[in-house]
Amino acid sequence: AYEVPAWVLEKIKEKQLPLETFRYLDRWTIDARSPILVVLYSGLASTIDGASRDWRKVVDSLLSIGWKESQIIYGTYNFTTTPQPYDEGHSTRFPGQNRDSVRQLFGWLKERCPLSRLIVCGHSEGGDLVFNAAVSHPDFVNQVIAIDAPLKGVDRAMVSAGPFEFEELAYFKGCESWPIDDKCEAIRFYTALGESPGFGEQVENQAKWFGEHGVEVFTPSHQRDPLVAPKQAILENSVKRIVNRDLKLLWDTPRTSGPFGPHGDLLGHEPFIREFILPVFGRAS
Repeated sequence: AYEVPAWVLEKIKEKQLPLETFRYLDRWTIDARSPILVVLYSGLASTIDGASRDWRKVVDSLLSIGWKESQIIYGTYNFTTTPQPYDEGHSTRFPGQNRDSVRQLFGWLKERCPLSRLIVCGHSEGGDLVFNAAVSHPDFVNQVIAIDAPLKGVDRAMVSAGPFEFEELAYFKGCESWPIDDKCEAIRFYTALGESPGFGEQVENQAKWFGEHGVEVFTPSHQRDPLVAPKQAILENSVKRIVNRDLKLLWDTPRTSGPFGPHGDLLGHEPFIREFILPVFGRAS
């Protein structure tokens, strides 16, 4: 059995980060008077295999129903109008076990936009980060949308058998075999969580707590995701119905051959954008 490192189970403490951590936000104009702002959080290797373009499809869909660019905040800056090269610094700034950095970002926004509330949406690791950061700001967050997110961790056997071409990703150098080395800290972190007794129940209770405090949680997943299984991404306490409309949480897309297989395909999948993203975001635009 894989021994869960003590640092994984420790309560993560808030720590003050240098202001430079959030300097990248200066390149966007944020409408501090808007009642609702959207924060988008990318995953670990978010510019791989066209993910940057897929995020732009999500943003364009929001603009099409009345959202403004000044209401949309990029929590990580490696998916912009023009796709950027893979941002290795993103993984350094926001590793999974450093969730306090995202909590601090939400606090930073709350100080500057006291009249606003947030809809936070993240994919993969980004979904886990916003889910866990929002618990510190239930008075500031309206909705948490975690897409293909390892909320209940990652399955070691599933990842080991996955169709991953780790050598293509600088961050995953040395991850071709198990046990994972320190260069794969994010995978190591989520695998340890997945093998921690009672962790899944803890996450479900957190989602239930959100609902009791007026925060809606949405957890859609790809049914063939080779990195994060639906049972680890979809929560029983996820919102499944809005405005008399059932929401589909389990999705499929045409097969792909990227480094992570279909992990991430939902972002650019037009039916998902049309039938999930637009109805969820459309109520607040």
